[in-house]
Amino acid sequence: MKLSPREVEKLCLHNAGYLAQKRLARGLRFNYIEAVALITTEIMEFARDGEETVAQLMCTGKHLGRRHVLPQVPRLLKAVHVPSLDKFAIKGDNRILGEIIYEDGCLTLNPGRKAVILKVVNKGDRPIQVGSHYYFIEVNPYLTFDRRKAYGMRLIIASGTAVRFEVQFYVVTSRGYKSVKLVRIGGNKVIRGGNGITDGPVNETNHRAAMEVVCSRGFGHKEEEDASEGITKEDSDCPFTTIIPREEYANKYGPTSGGKIRLGDTDLFAKMEKDFALYGDERVNGGGKVLRDGMGQSCGYPPAISLDTVMTNAVIIDYSGIIKADLGIKDGHIVSIGNAGNPDIMDGITTLVGGGTGPAAGTRATTCTPALSQMKLMLQSTDELPLNFGFTGKVCWSSSKPDELHEIIRPGAMGLKLHEDWGSTPAAIDNFLTINIHTDTLNEAGFVEHNIAAFIGRTIHTYHSEGAGGGYAPDIIKVCGMKNAVPSSTNATLPLTANTIDEHLDMLLISRTWQTANKMKVQRGPLQPGESDNDNFRIKRYIAKYTINPAIANGFSQYVGSVEVYIHDVEMFSVGKLAESRDMEAIFFRGKTRNGDQRFIVAWADTGDPNASIPTPESAALDLRVNDSYGLNKRVEAVGNVRKLKYALS
Repeated sequence: MKLSPREVEKLCLHNAGYLAQKRLARGLRFNYIEAVALITTEIMEFARDGEETVAQLMCTGKHLGRRHVLPQVPRLLKAVHVPSLDKFAIKGDNRILGEIIYEDGCLTLNPGRKAVILKVVNKGDRPIQVGSHYYFIEVNPYLTFDRRKAYGMRLIIASGTAVRFEVQFYVVTSRGYKSVKLVRIGGNKVIRGGNGITDGPVNETNHRAAMEVVCSRGFGHKEEEDASEGITKEDSDCPFTTIIPREEYANKYGPTSGGKIRLGDTDLFAKMEKDFALYGDERVNGGGKVLRDGMGQSCGYPPAISLDTVMTNAVIIDYSGIIKADLGIKDGHIVSIGNAGNPDIMDGITTLVGGGTGPAAGTRATTCTPALSQMKLMLQSTDELPLNFGFTGKVCWSSSKPDELHEIIRPGAMGLKLHEDWGSTPAAIDNFLTINIHTDTLNEAGFVEHNIAAFIGRTIHTYHSEGAGGGYAPDIIKVCGMKNAVPSSTNATLPLTANTIDEHLDMLLISRTWQTANKMKVQRGPLQPGESDNDNFRIKRYIAKYTINPAIANGFSQYVGSVEVYIHDVEMFSVGKLAESRDMEAIFFRGKTRNGDQRFIVAWADTGDPNASIPTPESAALDLRVNDSYGLNKRVEAVGNVRKLKYALS
């Protein structure tokens, strides 16, 4: 609803006024608070109607007589301060709020660069999509084309979009191939990541080495001697040039130089005096888009010279000018305004996106903490909450430099997260197997078999194993049949429910767990023979789904996740885990918690007026003593034993 704090307070005030109305209807006389609440609520509602003047509304309080209030109220109630008398003006029907007005014509993408047109054939059995900034020599081995000419090149298409290559026997054209235009990468011209065919600057030595890798690893390659080569130009008639209409550009990336934007529902239009973006290298976050490992996001740059957060494509309205640019934030300060991206492949870069960085939208989508300072702040901000917290760090290097990952581990990351939105390529997987992985929906770097091969038998925690929230299409679920893949999902594994397309309705985790268990019992019956009088086995299976199983998968099952009381000769032995519980009545099982206990001290309770206890703090010392340096009071423990996990197939 995008409510401001003042609007939230008005809602509370309205509730008080509505309650006062009901009490007045029952014949009760108002106290001071009730009288103020009713008068204020009525005035705000009349103001919303917009049919009375301020002078008329000022008389509203006089409609409350002495017989409606307690004897002392008239002496107390001298004046009522109403939060707002703003009228809601009726605007013209043809007015579009936040409207973007663009100039006529088209924009040229990446002018003045070397380009080539190649024929590409998909010889795999599944469609393949390749994003705008993916190094074309590194694409899926089942795509066959002249990889020698594709060295140091990428697709010249709108930034953040992709090209889809259908399976060869599905192609309806008689040619059986798709022609694509490639353009030379910009900046320092350094290739990182992908399938690891090449790693380093674009030069003849690395070119020869890359082609040797292509041949030895069986990547699809076919020389195309008559391929067209040239230079991209501003001239739209040039066969190597790609243009984008200004209307389409505005819809994708917002207004650019010369474009205007309406401010809200006013008649004020802000015109862009300058746009720092280079057309064709806009920073776009998401699956298959630009801000991924080694592409729009730099790798190999230490956090010390990289940003914590980037706000991309921002319209900046300041007394000094109105521009569109990226804002670089580090240690809570704006340190640069200009063009963010990867200087290894982009021109005109003023801001590095790499190391410990990540746009806010990207952090929400990929569930990992990007920067050193943010890891510290997250641990500090959650220290007083009665829950256990562990934060995964963002993996953003695939350049065979794992020492850089220590920079996010040392501040307190409990694990590392590799996500397709940031680049989930075989090279990244091979380097960083101490990770949670969200895989490649596009089949861009290869099929699921190629990424499984990159595991090399090592244990990995696979997010979205059901495929409903991303991952290899359509067969990511096969990882659930591997001993070294620990499958899980940020959503419950319910991809075949009525609201699958929404992903947030029938696929909610805990609130749907027990409905799923009940549905499975009704539809399939008992899990084990002789279980007709109870459902213990199924109950234990489903409670494990959000207690001990995730604790095991994330390496802290030795501290939380279960009670594990063993009964032997009528004696009970506990394994000494943290004493935590959620107390609820059977009638409210899975719905309403009565008490929440940390170390058997009530930390949360449904008591009416506030009267909960405060848990006593305890400290623990690790080698680096981050709890001391951060000023944490919560117990800090190291996770472990994750690499030895194997998934039980029986």
